[in-house]
Amino acid sequence: MDDKDALMSSSEQYIRKSNRTLLLIGVGAFVLFLIALFYSMGAFESAPVEATQTADSTVHFSSRSGIDIELQRNLDPLLVATEEKKELVLKPSPESVLMEGVVIGGVAESILTLTAEGGPIRIVSMELAEKQQDGFKIEGACQEDMVLKEGTSCNAKIVWQPSSIRRIQNNLNIVWKLDDITKYPPPKEKTLIVTIAGQSTDSKDCIICEDKSAPSEVQDKKEEGICDEVTGMCLSSSGEILRLIQPERIAVSLDGSLLGRVLEKTKEVTNDMGDTIGRVLNDGTVVSKDLKVLGSSIGLLPVMNQNGVIIGRLTADGTVVDAENKIVGFPMADGSV
Repeated sequence: MDDKDALMSSSEQYIRKSNRTLLLIGVGAFVLFLIALFYSMGAFESAPVEATQTADSTVHFSSRSGIDIELQRNLDPLLVATEEKKELVLKPSPESVLMEGVVIGGVAESILTLTAEGGPIRIVSMELAEKQQDGFKIEGACQEDMVLKEGTSCNAKIVWQPSSIRRIQNNLNIVWKLDDITKYPPPKEKTLIVTIAGQSTDSKDCIICEDKSAPSEVQDKKEEGICDEVTGMCLSSSGEILRLIQPERIAVSLDGSLLGRVLEKTKEVTNDMGDTIGRVLNDGTVVSKDLKVLGSSIGLLPVMNQNGVIIGRLTADGTVVDAENKIVGFPMADGSV
């Protein structure tokens, strides 16, 4: 006991000793805490990590420190950018247009369908490569600055009215591009070229021409001829072609269903109610008033298989029946059964 302790009362000496004891206990506890903390960190860092993968693509990581880490790995290949990019194409149908046997003074029409594939397409311009006298004219729903969404189409009508016997050919240049204003740099323009050709003729160049003012003996020859429904011709006893059989025609939709009958004089298509639902172009295509392709016209003629054997005949109700009037098939717009 030093001099200061001697001067203190017994209560003061007790308090002083108690404070020293509490201080020593606190320092000791703090040192133990630090030792435990360093030990636990070192054990975690040095502990080997084991990884296991389950069948559901879940990866588990575990260490000796008792800490588990679970990661979910998605093996779905759809998340990987491997999907092939569709090619952007403006597809024409048909790829070229041919108008043959157009009589002078008559009007020939053909439908060109343009379809956007691979994305939206903007039609920048449509024009013929050359300006020709009595040449082709382009009409219809396909217009400049028109946008076709992916999978949609428009129809252009090609009209030709020849005034002389000639062979004519031209190219329809269709400039188009991807319709995307957000793309930088802007999409490049591309050109689709569709070849159009036509051949006009005079009535005197016809192999068979019906002349109502012909002599009566010609009419008699036609009546005496033998008609063959398979070939579609009526022949004289000497084998001369007298006339062609003009069969009744029906209109068939693109999916093979019956649209109606074709009126020979007006080329209009009427349904069972007598309503006009379309008309037939020179190439046999059936279109509506807005030039939408509905199907094609087919003559009521015998039907043959691939070997040339007659298996039945096409009837006005849109069915193919055999000799016993049993239904053996249905006609399609492309002429197949």
